[in-house]
Amino acid sequence: MSVRHVFHSVWRNPGNRHRQIRKSLDAIHWQLHKRLVRTPRELRLASGTRFKAYPDCVVSSALIYSDWPEFREFQFIRSVLKSGDVVIDVGANVGHVRCFCRIFQDRRIFSPSSPRLFPSAASLKIGNLTAGRRQTYFHMQSAGLVRVPDTTSPETKNAIACADGNVATVEVTLVALDDCRAYWAGKRVGLLKIDVEGFEREVFAGAHQVLHQDCPKLVMFESLGGAVDYEIASVLRDARYEIFQLNQAGEPDFSASAAQNLFAVPVEEHSSLPKRAAF
Repeated sequence: MSVRHVFHSVWRNPGNRHRQIRKSLDAIHWQLHKRLVRTPRELRLASGTRFKAYPDCVVSSALIYSDWPEFREFQFIRSVLKSGDVVIDVGANVGHVRCFCRIFQDRRIFSPSSPRLFPSAASLKIGNLTAGRRQTYFHMQSAGLVRVPDTTSPETKNAIACADGNVATVEVTLVALDDCRAYWAGKRVGLLKIDVEGFEREVFAGAHQVLHQDCPKLVMFESLGGAVDYEIASVLRDARYEIFQLNQAGEPDFSASAAQNLFAVPVEEHSSLPKRAAF
């Protein structure tokens, strides 16, 4: 990772306000630790959660460079969710989002994970599902089995593997989100977060009932093309959701949808959104 990238990660994150020097020293120490000691390091996150940081994990570095990675998104989510809301995290890999879900107090978390859960995530109890190695579910449109690269270190971009005899893979179960609704039956779904490395379209295709009947108060999804995928936009429009992004002040902007992290909210909830999250 370049010095410039580390510098930007530390100094441009609004969550580091008034702490840039301390975080810069943390970043320097971590870079030396990665190269010389090369062992995992336990962190205490701003949420109070313990996290095992691995030298070869980019998310671990991000959590050291900033107390609040994706600061605007986290603060906005905190301003929207209410006590008792269910948080559905589709695409958790290293698990930093669910680690920060402690800020959501008693809200229940349901988080499908990557084929190998490393110690940073393996001790977490998620809703009524206990995380463990190879207890993985990919939430797509239909049920079945798929294979995923069997990585030996935390990998933030793991995804369903193409047939390749040179890559070690592990078999995981494929289920639709609509088939998991019993887990949060009778609960208010506050957040549906989807980040699945280009398979967002398939996840949305299997979440018709979740969107139409459970009506998550807030949907957050990754969009890498600089514009909303037309099929995802159609699914959300049919469920009467409006898409928006956050501007630099952390305010909802319904006139733009080019950011990497996009949000959607039911039409009737539009007027109740906070105009600006408290930084």
